Amino acid sequence: MTKKSWSLPVPAEEIERLLKESAPSIWRHIAIISLGNNQAFSGVFAKSFGYEGILTAGHSAVQFLAKERVALAVSEDRHRLIVNSTDFDHVRIGYDEVEGYTNSEADLSFVIIKNEELLQLIRNLKLSFYDLDIAGASVREVFLNPEKPLAKFNWSVAGCPREKVEIANQLIDGQPQELITSPSVLIQGNLVDYDFQNNFDYLKLYMASGFEGFPDDYNGMSGGGIWYQMLLNDDGINFTVKPILAGVARWQSEVTLKKGYKVRCITAHAWVSIYGHVRGVLAEKRAAEKRATSRWKSPGIQAKLP
Repeated sequence: MTKKSWSLPVPAEEIERLLKESAPSIWRHIAIISLGNNQAFSGVFAKSFGYEGILTAGHSAVQFLAKERVALAVSEDRHRLIVNSTDFDHVRIGYDEVEGYTNSEADLSFVIIKNEELLQLIRNLKLSFYDLDIAGASVREVFLNPEKPLAKFNWSVAGCPREKVEIANQLIDGQPQELITSPSVLIQGNLVDYDFQNNFDYLKLYMASGFEGFPDDYNGMSGGGIWYQMLLNDDGINFTVKPILAGVARWQSEVTLKKGYKVRCITAHAWVSIYGHVRGVLAEKRAAEKRATSRWKSPGIQAKLP
């Protein structure tokens, strides 16, 4: 029997269970980049057209790649993983390399990891590069099907809010060290808007702010993945959840009140931006590399050694 997607009201306790159930499968795609102190950045380990790397916001990539070295948080155990910025190739999506990004233009980047040893380390840690090519095949059915309207409540943002970063001084191997704990969190929100601007699409989520453990400020979550947790069932009673990457967070609003609760509105690039524009740019890059390789191998342009 084929499981069907479900968007009708689901009991609150069932939503909480499903959210927790889907967390491990989302966690293995969360990328956290640190510059020390509480300077954390969020992203999504992803792959497309043979490239593996970090999908993130453009302004986040510009900031952390400006440093000579960055740290990656890749395990719940205490560890130190320092990476040279030269191990990355910054692919800008839809914004000018010189002028940079603006609030009214695209703000997306795909940071290719070129270091094969680093890629293998990430895989060995049971982290996973989310396959945009495979997921892209179901985007039209999931997000653009008028017969299956999107639910408003089962959306989450994943990443590292900087206010939750903890810094402590400890003796490690007899030496004083600064231990930075950068938590990866998955926070539920409600879909409130979806629209297009300059050929890129955007979604907006209301996220609780400053109560019951929710962050006051979502600074640090830019570049983090927006996940649509599609509920599935085959009998109308028992549910399972399939998380689908639906967006990349780019900025937050000021705090406002909705029904007496403090919320922030998170704006994110949505599915067309990811599965259309990001994949399109990476496809063009791969094609250009193949053409260059082909020309180099052509007998008519082979380099001659003296």
